[in-house]
Amino acid sequence: MMNYSAELQLTADQGDAAAQYHLGICYLNGYGIKTDATKATGMFLLAAKQDLKRAQDALGHCYEQGLGVEKNYDEAARAYQLAVDQNYAKSQYRLGVLYLLGCGVEKNRAKAVELFQLAVEQGHAKSQFSLGLCYQFGWGVEKDATKTVKLYQLAADQGHTNAQSKLAALCYKKGEDTANDMKEAASALTKCTDTLFTPPPQDSQAFKDSQELKDLDLDSDSDSDLATTAAQFWEI
Repeated sequence: MMNYSAELQLTADQGDAAAQYHLGICYLNGYGIKTDATKATGMFLLAAKQDLKRAQDALGHCYEQGLGVEKNYDEAARAYQLAVDQNYAKSQYRLGVLYLLGCGVEKNRAKAVELFQLAVEQGHAKSQFSLGLCYQFGWGVEKDATKTVKLYQLAADQGHTNAQSKLAALCYKKGEDTANDMKEAASALTKCTDTLFTPPPQDSQAFKDSQELKDLDLDSDSDSDLATTAAQFWEI
């Protein structure tokens, strides 16, 4: 009996974009087939050329992370833009990060905010958190504490641990001598204590990405907070 990846291969060979994308996922993760990031990227490219937004996003991710291809932020940004043009929330978030940090595109915090907002409107948790950071620190927008808390709450409600910890800190700072605010802070902290203080393993991609972000050349007008929290954006 033919396995799933073999069936996908037959369909992909006939030019089916969805099959090409799913076969790429199989190659990337070793689902029923030997892991091969180069073949995964090739599959994503074929499907991206047929305007499959998930494949365009996946191709951008491969270029951004150097999976099967040489790392290239310019190509990542171009691939993400194709999916953004189709209103794909994940690519709106990822391209927003690149604009915020100036990777592969000219640094433009206002553009980052615009992209995060588009994804927020689709309920994307990482964009809710990212836009909350922008409003908290004034990156591309005027600081707005009310919007900051609202956005962190939206992300926290979806289990975003960084948003939960930020929300807890803000609640505590807002009124550390009032019982209600202290209860809110304690509640938010309770949701994230299992993962908040556990760093990623040093051999994990998350750890490597966070170290790379710390080494980025952030220009002199960058807030010190951007340098210290930049790694929080690199959540793929």
